[in-house]
Amino acid sequence: MTLEAIGLSAGDARQPVVRDVSLSVEPGEIVVVRGDNGSGKTTLLRAMTGLTPIRSGEVRLDDDVLDLSRPSLAAHAGIAHVAAARRPFGSLTVEQNLQVAVDAVRPGTIEAAAAAAYELFPILGERRGQRAALLSGGEQQMLSLARALVLRPRYLLLDEPSTGLARDLFGRLLAAVVGATGSGVGVLLVEQDRDDVAAVATRIHTMRAGRIVDDDPGSRPLMPRSTDRPR
Repeated sequence: MTLEAIGLSAGDARQPVVRDVSLSVEPGEIVVVRGDNGSGKTTLLRAMTGLTPIRSGEVRLDDDVLDLSRPSLAAHAGIAHVAAARRPFGSLTVEQNLQVAVDAVRPGTIEAAAAAAYELFPILGERRGQRAALLSGGEQQMLSLARALVLRPRYLLLDEPSTGLARDLFGRLLAAVVGATGSGVGVLLVEQDRDDVAAVATRIHTMRAGRIVDDDPGSRPLMPRSTDRPR
């Protein structure tokens, strides 16, 4: 089941930010899109999840054109988007944030979902009753990633998850992302040029001025998948 952007242009109708971009992500791989600020990376992810209007082209999942008229439709198709702003609901506790995420797609499964999140990020288990607004920036990023992963998505779209994080903390988040690919999750990860991200990529695309201008093989082979695949 491949996620594809085909000839995608998105943004302002007179001056699209993304221009004729085509790429694909297979289950279990990490595809990295790198480029400077303003190159169109964030707009690409927003277009692929219905947050920015698509002006031409399409997004396909398993050969079916996705209806992205509302962002919720991408989530129901199994595509989770973690934006760079990483803003969980500040007035809700850690566990309530997980509950809201699960209820949006799979009501009634919070116990197993929360247990999985706390196993992945033990600090969130320690903070489960704390309001998200009181978490550190790194803890909020963990919670944002946990909120996406508890949905057991088919595809995970990450927008510059390293922003504002120390290298060791980002390494823990990156390890969690790599771990998710073992159960068949495909990852599209947007970052600037970082060696640690390139080291886990199966393929790398470079964007400039809204277009993909270069393609490189990644350092990491496609991971074998377990039988416990996201549904």
